[in-house]
Amino acid sequence: MNAYRAAGVDRNVAKRFIEKLRFRTKILHADKVSHGMGGFAAVLGMEEGAFLVASSDGIGTKILVARMAGAYQGLGVDLVAMVVNDLITTGAKPLFFLDYLAFSSLEENTLDELTKGLAQGLEAARMDLVGGETAQMPGMYQDGLFEFAGFGIGSVPKRALITTDNPAPGDVLVGLASSGLHSNAFTLVRRVLFEQNHYGIRDRLPELENKPLSEVLLAPTKIYVDAVQRLVAAGIPKGMAHITGGGITENLPRMLANNVQAVVELGSLSVPPLFRWLMEKGQIQEEDALGTFNMGVGFVVAVSPSRLEEAMELLGQAGETPSVIGRLAERYPQGPHIRYEGKLA
Repeated sequence: MNAYRAAGVDRNVAKRFIEKLRFRTKILHADKVSHGMGGFAAVLGMEEGAFLVASSDGIGTKILVARMAGAYQGLGVDLVAMVVNDLITTGAKPLFFLDYLAFSSLEENTLDELTKGLAQGLEAARMDLVGGETAQMPGMYQDGLFEFAGFGIGSVPKRALITTDNPAPGDVLVGLASSGLHSNAFTLVRRVLFEQNHYGIRDRLPELENKPLSEVLLAPTKIYVDAVQRLVAAGIPKGMAHITGGGITENLPRMLANNVQAVVELGSLSVPPLFRWLMEKGQIQEEDALGTFNMGVGFVVAVSPSRLEEAMELLGQAGETPSVIGRLAERYPQGPHIRYEGKLA
């Protein structure tokens, strides 16, 4: 059985919901919508020769781990990152952000930490907070629990919009390192660590360099705006994928046309100890892990071989340590959208 499903999350239910929503929802501005549901971000055309790009997301059950640790500041960074990292896959420049916070009751210190983290994330993403909603709803949520969601808007010139038509067989896949789990798969993580193996949130484990478990799990999601904007300014990206829920397996194909296949060389992945440890403790098979976690790769860029050296240099200047993790190939009818070669090192 799929480990994530056994932990209580069935991704197929979400897929069915989205398909029904896509079928039943009337698009009022169909002539202006380029990217609809299913991509990383929605794109709305503007008469001034540009597209508006929109994306929304939340941080899921990572909130429950933050509550266990009593540490909330990183969640604000997570929220911005989950939204803006989707947004920039289109080549868009981030513009502004709106947030939604709903709760029954929260301590002032918790609210203070959330706002500090949100401000930190917005600074890194180069976005302005232009509005939002803070809803206090007694009885709707358990005390100390809350919903935190975000909505981001960006813009991209029509000539520079990156779509699934851009990546082509022969392009190279460049991976950018993640900062940890980011904000995905925490339902499975909580089940493996706290329900099955009974770890404490402040345990220090030799497998994790003796760092407190809270520090490792709550590491804020990396924001890739600086690195990606350097590439976009140089006209380098052919396609981009934010590796979020669904791991490498589900997210890489989202940037590709139906006739293109992603080929990932498993031996090229520098899998951090955290993911190997989770696989061991949860008896999570490799296929499951690749379809659940980012496995150390938080963002992927497809580039032409002729621009690879330039791309690597620009990414290095942005503080990234990029690595080539695979290539694009022709996808034959009925063939898989993603193929793995070799074994994890």
